[in-house]
Amino acid sequence: MSHRAVLNDRLWRHALLTAVLVGGLAALAPAYADVPPATGAVGSSGKTAADRLLAEAQRALAGGNARLALINLKNAVTADPRNVTARVLLGKILYQMGDTGAAERELRQARKDGASSSLVLPPLFDVMLARNEGQILLNQFPDPGTNISVPAAADILMARAMALQSLKKPSEAIDAMDRSLAARRDAQGLLVRARLAVMQGQEADARKFADEAITKSNTADAMLFKAGILLSRNENAAALDLTNQLLAKFPGNLQGRFARIEAYMALKQDDKAKAEVDDIVAKFPTAFMGTYYHALLLARAGDAKGAWSIAQNLPGEFRDSQPRVSLMVAEMAAGAGNEETAASILGRLLLKNPNLAGARIRLASIRLKQNNTDAALAALNPIKDVPDLRVQELLSNIYIRLNRPDDALNVLRKVDANGKGGPNAKRGIALLEIRTGHVDQGIKDLAQLSAKDPTNPSLAAPLIAALTEAKRYPEALAVADKLGADQKQRSAAQMYRGGVLLAQKDNAGAQAAFDRAVAADPKNVTALYARAEFLAAVQKFAEANRDLRTVLSLDAKNLAAFLKLAEIATRQGQDQNARTLLGQAIAASPQSAAPRLVLLRYLIARRDYKNALAAANDFVRAQPTNGDALALLGQTQTALGQKKEAVATYRRLVSQMPTAATPQVLLGGALGAAGDQVGAARALEVAVKLAPTDPGVRAAQIRLLLNQKNLDAATGAARTFQSANPGTPADLLLAETLDRIKQRDQAIAVLNKSLAEKPSNVVLLRLVNYAVQAKDTGRAADMMSKWLASNPSDLSVRLEYAGLLMQQGDNAHAIAQYELVLKQAPDTAVALNNLGWLIQASDPKRALSLLTRAMARSPDSADIADTLGWLKVQQKDAAAGLDLLDKAHKLKPRDGDITYHLVLALDANAKRDAARGLLKSLLASGVPFKDRPAAIQLSSSWH
Repeated sequence: MSHRAVLNDRLWRHALLTAVLVGGLAALAPAYADVPPATGAVGSSGKTAADRLLAEAQRALAGGNARLALINLKNAVTADPRNVTARVLLGKILYQMGDTGAAERELRQARKDGASSSLVLPPLFDVMLARNEGQILLNQFPDPGTNISVPAAADILMARAMALQSLKKPSEAIDAMDRSLAARRDAQGLLVRARLAVMQGQEADARKFADEAITKSNTADAMLFKAGILLSRNENAAALDLTNQLLAKFPGNLQGRFARIEAYMALKQDDKAKAEVDDIVAKFPTAFMGTYYHALLLARAGDAKGAWSIAQNLPGEFRDSQPRVSLMVAEMAAGAGNEETAASILGRLLLKNPNLAGARIRLASIRLKQNNTDAALAALNPIKDVPDLRVQELLSNIYIRLNRPDDALNVLRKVDANGKGGPNAKRGIALLEIRTGHVDQGIKDLAQLSAKDPTNPSLAAPLIAALTEAKRYPEALAVADKLGADQKQRSAAQMYRGGVLLAQKDNAGAQAAFDRAVAADPKNVTALYARAEFLAAVQKFAEANRDLRTVLSLDAKNLAAFLKLAEIATRQGQDQNARTLLGQAIAASPQSAAPRLVLLRYLIARRDYKNALAAANDFVRAQPTNGDALALLGQTQTALGQKKEAVATYRRLVSQMPTAATPQVLLGGALGAAGDQVGAARALEVAVKLAPTDPGVRAAQIRLLLNQKNLDAATGAARTFQSANPGTPADLLLAETLDRIKQRDQAIAVLNKSLAEKPSNVVLLRLVNYAVQAKDTGRAADMMSKWLASNPSDLSVRLEYAGLLMQQGDNAHAIAQYELVLKQAPDTAVALNNLGWLIQASDPKRALSLLTRAMARSPDSADIADTLGWLKVQQKDAAAGLDLLDKAHKLKPRDGDITYHLVLALDANAKRDAARGLLKSLLASGVPFKDRPAAIQLSSSWH
């Protein structure tokens, strides 16, 4: 990690090169404060104390302790308010620490108290320029013209030159600066002239004036400036040579040493940089720049946590004093997992430098990683029109996450039209065209790119996927074959062929392709894993496990292999094996969130909240700032009835993600459950402000209002949201709200209007649900039948239609609909389960096959386990049936039908006592189930 990895600006990104582009780097508060009245006289003892404190401040500065110097200078001007030397130095220190408002106030006071123009004007001008007060400077300090006898004429012209440059008047700036040099051609003026040359892109002039300044200077500033130019041009060896010369001439100069550290790092001589830093830290432990470089070198060495443990101790005023330092410290925080702290540092930096693109890009990236897309967009909005490829690509990604693919596409098209996107932008355009429904155009664009570079997998892979999705299988295979023309891509090409053939349901051809992929490179982990995925998909679990174990023999910490093994164990109902494998995955990669997330979600899905709580607490201890860990811990605590603990967990999540809406929603729900309705309402109000266009967030607020019986407010909120965000999600939210307050007719009217204006299967199914609840199943079936006539590939509607037919007892038509589903999507678990149930009498062999496939697809489905288990019992495989029904009962212990099936399975396995006890409990519970009369009769017969 280096400054250059973070900042795009070229000259002021290096260490403490204060002579380079001083001024214009910190835009803080607007106009300066009123100057206080001139201070009164002071006794000789005060002057003596002030002189002593001034000397101590100067010693502190020499030792790099700006904070101690600041304290001494403040005490000095308190002891002797008329000590202009101390006050000017105080102003300079405040300026260097980023407090330009206070700096200007002190310098103006010093000027009013009689400080000489040569002492006070240069730093005052620097501060005014830093505060973007260029026009004020021009107004208050008129051009002296040719009268160079005017006091400080050279300084005034110099400042006016910089002000004119800031106001985009470059020719006038050069004229003013040349006249300043005519009045006084010293090192300071030559450096300003060199700085102007840099700003105007005249590097040769910049070097010429810097070299002349070096010959006239009795300070290190000119050599530092030249070192900055050399570093910015990657002339690192020359920069190192110059810093060595600087330190030979000015031994111990800290700025020179820091410049040499930058040169060492640029030359990848981090060992020498470390030795320099260690010496500085040992001699000047309060020199914060030394501490900063200590942290930076640790970060470059990959020790993110070590870097942050040091950097987090830097004083805030130092960290915020220079943009490059703020950016790098934020990067260290993020690298150590403290992303919210990084975002906070970047937020403060942007308050001072709102147009700093590097900071906005990094902040937007952090917010996007946190899934806080609204905050990411807000961070990037002020620079969204900047023709910077990084900005435009990030903006496009944000739009994609906001489900605004058309906006994302427009951004990339704009980049491409400007000729700045290159192949990556064209690839992104093609992918977005496919996503936004312009599939043929997207495929055409990708194909053109791939034709120019047929062995590029980043082009071939998405093209093959798009062609496969469009069922253009021969073209997809042709692309894979062209990719395979490159020997290095042969294994990958066979993997892609396998995927295409699998989509064609050519399992034998797919396996042959995956086998060739592995044969081409037997130790290719990707090929082995791809074949394992295929084998698992076709339920060849033993062979899949073999490949995955081979992967682990080649890469003992391969998380994907561990997780796939755990998935296979889950599909086979091997609960303990799944847990063991996930534990091994965590042990192999203890810092990775993925295996912990999978384990925790697995335990929650199985309602094993006791072990889930332990896993969640372990997760939080390992990664205390992981938002998913905290969210799942809160969910587990809620499930266990630990209401106070859940509230505390969600408050912690909110503190880590203060600009994200979801934590506020979770907190609101926990507070509501704990009885704090006022707190819940407040949290959801904050959530709505953070994500005003998110229907899920607004729905949470409306649910709370409904629970509080505030019906008018709930309806008003829903109508306001619909008005501000017209579209299907808002229509659904309004309809749901109206239905909740028993205004179903109005809800239906809203949905009918929405369906007519923008047809949506979600709206249709909501209307179907209302019709079924009204016992108008004929109308419900008619709506779905008509929809499917126009939308035959809509699986969600067809599944609902088949389910309704099944409920009505129209088994023949239900079977026909499920067959259509499986023809289009052969592994749809619900269709496999229900079709198996429907044909168990007419075709028990096929029914068993269908249900076995369904169980493999959804191993944690209680309904599928019940269906398959009951079929096995009926087919005299009582032991296997009992295992499945016991699993189903554990997943759904209060389901009467499943419980009764388990009773019969226990009896079929000669476990009459257990069956009798379970049946007694079932009947006593009062739970309704279809076979209750038969269960009562059976209970009587057992007595």
